[in-house]
Amino acid sequence: MDLKDFFSAAEARIDRWREMRAAGRAWETAVARGQSDERFHADAARLLSDVAALEDYWAYPGARLMGTVGEALTERNAGMFTRLVQKISAALLTGAYRHDSATWDPLEEREGRLPEVLPPDVQPGEATQQYFEVLVGTPSGTRGWERARNELRRLRRPEDTFTYEIVHVGSLEDGVLGAIFNTNVQAVVLYDGFQLHSRHDLPMMREFLQRHFPVDAAGLAPGALATTLARGVKNLRPELDVYLLTDRAVEQLAATDEMAPIRRMFHNVEELM
Repeated sequence: MDLKDFFSAAEARIDRWREMRAAGRAWETAVARGQSDERFHADAARLLSDVAALEDYWAYPGARLMGTVGEALTERNAGMFTRLVQKISAALLTGAYRHDSATWDPLEEREGRLPEVLPPDVQPGEATQQYFEVLVGTPSGTRGWERARNELRRLRRPEDTFTYEIVHVGSLEDGVLGAIFNTNVQAVVLYDGFQLHSRHDLPMMREFLQRHFPVDAAGLAPGALATTLARGVKNLRPELDVYLLTDRAVEQLAATDEMAPIRRMFHNVEELM
């Protein structure tokens, strides 16, 4: 990713999805005409590879949709690939994923409704719940992330004013990048114990982080990465609410300077609620 894309990641990813939609259509046309599809398949694969790592910093389209797109590419199913990419691209462009559960379902094929392409202040019918995303920094493995999302979804109530989706990150680097990239994020929940470096190979971004956000993990006390990330997030986006879940003695931590960026602190046993 070029640095110009790094600083406008939200716009860059939408552009990538639109390019992928055009590539998918060209691929599908070549298949329909009986032409060789190698070049078109390669173009689609390159664009998907470009955007795949970036998508980890947003809740939508999520692991299920991204996995289905990847399967369609691997199976060389041009029609399925194009349909899914068009669905995701349209949902990102209109913001329909914020209020329409069908946009999250790879099996749902119905066309978007009129309210999905209108500005929020002129949408007909009842007001929808306001949507935001929560950045969760956690030491747990990626296998458990989808289960955690589903558990939180089950706690939703029809009378809630807001609806939200979870964006998991497993390192301090990814936490900082998620806060920079994703303007949907309005709150941050941090668990003690996550690692320093991203699981992605991001040399240019790592250079940027080391220059503007230097951290010596070896010199930090256990659990200090969470409070270090909290301080960095508040410096980058002071409007965000930051919460900490910890096994440390909260009564001792509460009055320390390192807890200044933290709005509220909880024992780890209170995790779900």
